[in-house]
Amino acid sequence: MTYALLNLVFLLPPGVLAVVAALRVHRMASAGRTVKAGTAPARSGFPAAAARAAAASDGASRAGAARDSRAARNARAAPAAVGAAAVVLLVLTAIFDNVMIAAGLFSFNPDTILGLFLGLVPLEDFAYPAAAVLMLPALWILLVWRKEPRGTSD
Repeated sequence: MTYALLNLVFLLPPGVLAVVAALRVHRMASAGRTVKAGTAPARSGFPAAAARAAAASDGASRAGAARDSRAARNARAAPAAVGAAAVVLLVLTAIFDNVMIAAGLFSFNPDTILGLFLGLVPLEDFAYPAAAVLMLPALWILLVWRKEPRGTSD
């Protein structure tokens, strides 16, 4: 089995988890529900204070709008955060793998790789950081996030 085929098999579970997590975030945001960490205490920052003030002055409709906008912000921020983490992780992988290969710490059998390189690093070597970028946020979303109970705010 070639290294590329092995990596495709390796990347399948993280890819499926990422799709399931993205669907969950989309479903929660379109339902207008916020997402919170499972057992974390409620935040007392500005968004919570703004939601409480809105509920006191204009009733439940304004509090619902605050929750809806917060859910939309959470849904938009998650892909941006994952993208930023992906860039940092892939750049660091490229730098340090090039250094380690140049130092002779490890090498790749040319018969088992595609032959596409980024510096000295074969393209297949980026499967592990790609799996981490897909899997860790997906697991966090699926295992830790929970729906906010109806009728409550931050």
